[in-house]
Amino acid sequence: MSVSNCVIKTLFAKSGNVCAICNTPITFESNGDIKVLGEIAHIYPKEKGGARYEDIEKDGIDEAFINSHANLMVLCPNCHSKIDKKPVVVYTVKYLQAIKKKHEEKVQNKFEQNTIDIKISELDIICKKIISSRKDEGFHVVSSDFDIIGIQEKINKNNLSKNVASDIELGLSQAKLIEQYLAEMNQIDILFAINLGQAFKDIYNKLRKLYNGDELYYEIMNNACPNSSSISLRSATNAVVAYLFHECEVFEK
Repeated sequence: MSVSNCVIKTLFAKSGNVCAICNTPITFESNGDIKVLGEIAHIYPKEKGGARYEDIEKDGIDEAFINSHANLMVLCPNCHSKIDKKPVVVYTVKYLQAIKKKHEEKVQNKFEQNTIDIKISELDIICKKIISSRKDEGFHVVSSDFDIIGIQEKINKNNLSKNVASDIELGLSQAKLIEQYLAEMNQIDILFAINLGQAFKDIYNKLRKLYNGDELYYEIMNNACPNSSSISLRSATNAVVAYLFHECEVFEK
């Protein structure tokens, strides 16, 4: 068994794109592309003889658990090498599980707080980043054969997890702020909101050919966020994506 793409994207999202031990950024943008330095580390090892291998039988761990989200964490290469050195003295199963839990809770708390404190300037960065994806295509309104459905039905139809559904609900708490921003931008450019929606739908239609469910949502987030290691910008991105998820004719099938 291998680690699924969905599990990998969830791990990086919950890590805040920083190492769970030393907090070093594990992704960076270069020439418009996201470069990944982070590595997926196993708490209970995937290979016989690996660090903490003796705990697998002792704790009754089955094969399916080994590559699950619960047994994985995102680390920088240095920390990954450090935890797997034998003999294991400090980095026991319980210690690593505690580090993972504390780190993911810390990231989530920051994510929630930054969502409450989103600034108009951050929304401006994200929305213009989304629109810029169409800079060479020209703007046009495309008719859609999608049927508008409720947000919970969208979530169900697309097999989005409770974690993503919770992120969408959190993002929608800032819908009024986003509407205020769009109204202000429409005073400058009457087509701004239309162009934003069309650019978002273009991103969605491109990515839905490659991904689905949580993978699709996280990949849209990655495309829209200019700095994946900034929790404040990622919170703003989630709010914008959640708003467009609700307002646009996407995620309907």
